[in-house]
Amino acid sequence: MKSYLLSAVLASSVMAVGAIAQTSPAPAAPAAAAPVDKAALAYAMGYNFGRNLADTAPGLDAMAITRAVQDGYAKKQPTIAPEKLQSTMQAFQKQREAEAKAQFERTARENKQKSDQILASNKTKPGVVTLPSGIQYKVVEAGAGAKPTPNSTVDFNFIGALAISGTEFANTFANVKPVTGKLSETANLPGMLEVMQLMPVGARWEVLLPPEKAFGAGPESLRGGPGPNHPIYLDIKLISVK
Repeated sequence: MKSYLLSAVLASSVMAVGAIAQTSPAPAAPAAAAPVDKAALAYAMGYNFGRNLADTAPGLDAMAITRAVQDGYAKKQPTIAPEKLQSTMQAFQKQREAEAKAQFERTARENKQKSDQILASNKTKPGVVTLPSGIQYKVVEAGAGAKPTPNSTVDFNFIGALAISGTEFANTFANVKPVTGKLSETANLPGMLEVMQLMPVGARWEVLLPPEKAFGAGPESLRGGPGPNHPIYLDIKLISVK
């Protein structure tokens, strides 16, 4: 009896599935993609290639580049020995690296001179305090609450700007909510972490960070930073400490 019931259930299930399959509309076939305009594609790729080359290797013979592209696309043997091609590209890469290094060092020297002038001038302004680390600050609003530690949870607003150009890169005062989090994780610059531990709740300070307390002077200053030897201006309002 059990085997009969099981067979009947299976049979009815198959029939039900078949009925559903017959009554349900078939899924619509995906729309065919529009054919690619090969002429436009060829021009777009060639144009982008040319623009990139103009930036990375200016002064080359455009006709020679065109012939080389045609040979490569046709899978022909190069007219210059592969060894020569490789050594030429290696020499070009070294040249580019040397030029980039020279430009970086030149920018670092220029910014260092400007930074020293800005820090020296700001140091003489009324109310400016200079810490042993070189950080300068001025109390705009005095606070009276607790001071945070690196492990404290803080709420604060701030403005950040490049002191050399005056370019503002952050401003949270206009946000609906302030910056909130562990101080050691939200104060991302070494000098910002240092100076905020001196601020009582309710305080608002204008701060000038020397480059070594901001983004630094070496290649690390290019990783998410403005470049070498930039002093940084901060306007910080500490709202709460937990």
